Amino acid sequence: MLDVCPTPFDPVLPATKDMLNWDQSARVIGFRNDYRNYAGDVFRHGSATPLSPSDKPLTDVSYTVNGQTWNLQDYLKRQNVTGFLVLKEGKIAYKYLGAGNTDTTLWTSRSVGKAVVSTLVGMAIQQGKIHSLNDRVTDYEPDLKGTAWDDVTLKQLIQHTSGVEWNEDYTNPQSHFARLTQCEAHPGAYACVRKIVASLKRTHPAGEQWSYSSGGAWLLGDVVERATGMPLAAWLEQALWQPAGMAHDGVWHAYQQGKHDVGAHGFNATLEDWGSFRRVCRPGWTPGQRPTTGA
Repeated sequence: MLDVCPTPFDPVLPATKDMLNWDQSARVIGFRNDYRNYAGDVFRHGSATPLSPSDKPLTDVSYTVNGQTWNLQDYLKRQNVTGFLVLKEGKIAYKYLGAGNTDTTLWTSRSVGKAVVSTLVGMAIQQGKIHSLNDRVTDYEPDLKGTAWDDVTLKQLIQHTSGVEWNEDYTNPQSHFARLTQCEAHPGAYACVRKIVASLKRTHPAGEQWSYSSGGAWLLGDVVERATGMPLAAWLEQALWQPAGMAHDGVWHAYQQGKHDVGAHGFNATLEDWGSFRRVCRPGWTPGQRPTTGA
C-alpha cells in the first residue's frame, strides 16, 4: 500500500503486450500507471526533506519565432512534456507538470532506471556488499559460468561494453528487447527473461565495443539483488530512499514480488523525488547523510 494514492487515476489502461506500439495518449496513461499495469515492490520514504522553492525562479524564459514570442510553458506543452524540473542550488527554480500529471503521479523511468541501478551498485560497494566494479558477473551468478557472460565485469555491464549480443530494436518484434517485453506481459517473467539473457552469444571481446543492452542492465540488477540479499526496491529504500529524505513512496516493477525487481527499467517515482535523487547523487553524499536544500 502506498502512502498516498497517485493521481490521476485512469480507469482504462493500455495493454502491456502492445507497449512498443502505444500511441502518444497510451504512452502517457501507461507510463503514469506502470505501477498498476505490472506487479511491483513498494519502496517507502522515511522522514522527508522535501525540495524547497528557489529564490531565483526561472520566470522570464521566452523565445521569439517569426515575430511571435513564446514562454517555456508554451514550448513544454507543445512538445507533450509530462514533467519538467529545474533545480538551482538544490532548490526548485522551475516545475512543470503536463498531460494531467500531478505532484503525486508516479512516472515510470523506462531506461533511466538503469542509472538508478548503477547508483545502487555504488552503494553496495560503499557498504561492502560488492567488492569492486572489477568483480566478475559470475562471482554473483555462478550458474552463468561457461556462457557468454564469462569474464564480463560489473563495470562493463554498467558501460554496455560486455561484448554479449543484444538487439534493442523497438520496431522489430523478434528483437531481444521485444522478446523481453513479451516476457513481462505474461506470468513467469523472471524465468523467461533469464532464459533469454543466459542464452545470448558473444559478439566481441569484453570491454572493447559499446553496444546498448537492456539485457545486460537486467543482469546487473540481478547481481545487486544477489549481492545484497534483497530485491532492488528494498535495497533502494534502505540505502538511499529513506536516508536521503525522499518525500513519497515509489514502486519498482517486479518480476517476482518481494524477490526480483527489473534492473533495466520499471522505477516509478514522483517528479520532485526524481529531482531529489539527483540532489543526493552529487559528489560527497554518503548514506545516512541528510541532504541540504542548498545541495
